[in-house]
Amino acid sequence: MGSISEDLLPAIEEYMTYYTTKCVQRKLNVMTPIEYPEMKRQHENCPAEITGRKRFLLFQLST
Repeated sequence: MGSISEDLLPAIEEYMTYYTTKCVQRKLNVMTPIEYPEMKRQHENCPAEITGRKRFLLFQLST
């Protein structure tokens, strides 16, 4: 068994990767922390209010 840091650091890195790429957040309109800034950049001049992933996907499909 290794030291705590040898065991803990890989687990923390794995969780951080999961949290930023796969774990959706309600406060980010049901997107991941990676998806949200990209959506904001793409739609910063869009007049329609986008309130969640479903509406965002429907908007994408209809254009």
